[in-house]
Amino acid sequence: MSVLVFNAGSSSLKFALFSGDGRDPASSGTIDLQRETSGFPAAVERALDRLGPAFALPGLPNGVGHRLVTGRRRDEPTA
Repeated sequence: MSVLVFNAGSSSLKFALFSGDGRDPASSGTIDLQRETSGFPAAVERALDRLGPAFALPGLPNGVGHRLVTGRRRDEPTA
């Protein structure tokens, strides 16, 4: 099983492909949005290119996730 994870911030897109036990990424990186791309769609394309062989295996990934930060305290309700 493998999971592709994104963490989009205001100035960068971090990404990692986890497989097996999920403790250490098989591949990961960061795209600087101001220096390397013209926005998030281009950053995702570049991230997939950088994953290269790790991402090209048949049936990968089994899931995709994105880290969400709400800006609230942990004990505040979100809904």
